[in-house]
Amino acid sequence: MNRSPERAEEIASTYGAVSVPVSQLSAQLLEADIAITCSGAPSYVLRRDRVAEAMRLRRQRPLCLVDLGVPRNIEPTVGTLENVYLFDVDDLQGLADRNHHARQQVVDASEAIIDQKVDRFLAWWQRERERAEHLAGVLS
Repeated sequence: MNRSPERAEEIASTYGAVSVPVSQLSAQLLEADIAITCSGAPSYVLRRDRVAEAMRLRRQRPLCLVDLGVPRNIEPTVGTLENVYLFDVDDLQGLADRNHHARQQVVDASEAIIDQKVDRFLAWWQRERERAEHLAGVLS
């Protein structure tokens, strides 16, 4: 959906999706499992009452909403509705930060393993060098 039908069609075709008019927003809330909003609208695009009605008609089938808008596109109290999972850019940043931290821990553990293996190799190499030098001295 987009305020401009032409832009909606362009975006939809890029991602192999189908564009629908904004007037069908309520109907689309009944069908979708995930909705992502990202507009520069000065007020909420999705309000609690609209989503609550959709949830009643969906018979409480879960709905995931992702609000990428700044300012927010979805009224924050929507997230308190049963079976509605609302995430905004701050949630996504927190998730990205946690994932980055987890990946960094794996990198640190990997580097520790590599350091240990390199130390073992260098110790072995030093022993072999000393042994070779010793043998060279014995044979000469």
